[in-house]
Amino acid sequence: MNSHLIFDTNIIIDSIRGKKDALRCLEDVGLLVLSVMSVLELLDGCRNLKEIALVDDFIDRCRVIRLNDKICDLGVEIFKEGKLKKGIGIGDSLIAATALIHNFTLVTLNIKHFKFIKGLKVIKPY
Repeated sequence: MNSHLIFDTNIIIDSIRGKKDALRCLEDVGLLVLSVMSVLELLDGCRNLKEIALVDDFIDRCRVIRLNDKICDLGVEIFKEGKLKKGIGIGDSLIAATALIHNFTLVTLNIKHFKFIKGLKVIKPY
């Protein structure tokens, strides 16, 4: 995989859970790039302080792209277009907007939510 990738939350969850396909997918990446929305989604899934510490440790080894006005504006447009027709959520809208604004290819297991977005490059790795 190349360095112009941004990873969706589902790939990171699989890797934290030790799933071999996810670990293989990430092994040659180097510095992982994530949207701050993925960080929030990971933390939202934590059930205790130990899991939060595990996520924090993982995130410390990543490049996290924060939201800015362009990402927020595009995220709103993506959400308006895809919420009713495609079922895209707020987090996925902002992750997609982050990928588009920064010209990243999105690596995800959920192609369905993203394939309607013009200009977004998407890879399903396994």
